Amino acid sequence: MRKKIITGLCIAGLMACTSMTAFAADVSKVTIDNYSTSSEAIQKEIAAGIGVLPDSVADYFTATGGKVVLYDGILHFYNNADDMYVNGVYFNESNIMQIKTTEYLINNPNVSIKGAVVHEFGHFLYDEVVPYLSIEDKNTITNMYNYWSKYMPSCTDENETFAEQYKILRAFGGKSFSAEEISVFEHAEELCTKLLNYYNEHGEKLEIGPGVDINNL
Repeated sequence: MRKKIITGLCIAGLMACTSMTAFAADVSKVTIDNYSTSSEAIQKEIAAGIGVLPDSVADYFTATGGKVVLYDGILHFYNNADDMYVNGVYFNESNIMQIKTTEYLINNPNVSIKGAVVHEFGHFLYDEVVPYLSIEDKNTITNMYNYWSKYMPSCTDENETFAEQYKILRAFGGKSFSAEEISVFEHAEELCTKLLNYYNEHGEKLEIGPGVDINNL
């Protein structure tokens, strides 16, 4: 059983990265509890976070039963350990994402609900595609973790590092990425597109096993 995945505070970056992937995912295509009853400011933040994702990431999340749940309060985890500083949690077993949406966060310039959304989708993306990534890409993620764990407390393992850096790149346009690091995220998004296409064609997720080569799909 995988551990729970959590996110902390957000870090802003600078300029956007471009690729051939189709972005601007539609918030209306994602199942979100408590969205319609949230304030306009919170709806805008949630839509902005989903809007910087590739279509395939949001679509695959929804197709496989994913759901975002907005909480106007402290998030609750499996072990009932609450943490007032945690702004998002992704439970990969149930494919449910919790996002804290208190008005305090809206008025706090050091925190971004948009960033929390992208961070948690980074966990979803990592969990879905890491088995299919190349050795080179996996080594790049390891190198990212070894570097950023020295400077960012939130980078506690490779999964957290992937999600945190994905947030910085996609939500805030961080520009301090090497070509190899950008390629990791682009390859992950491309793999997600292939997984979505497989799901749409077969009506089920691709199962990992001997002889499975996603590049031949």
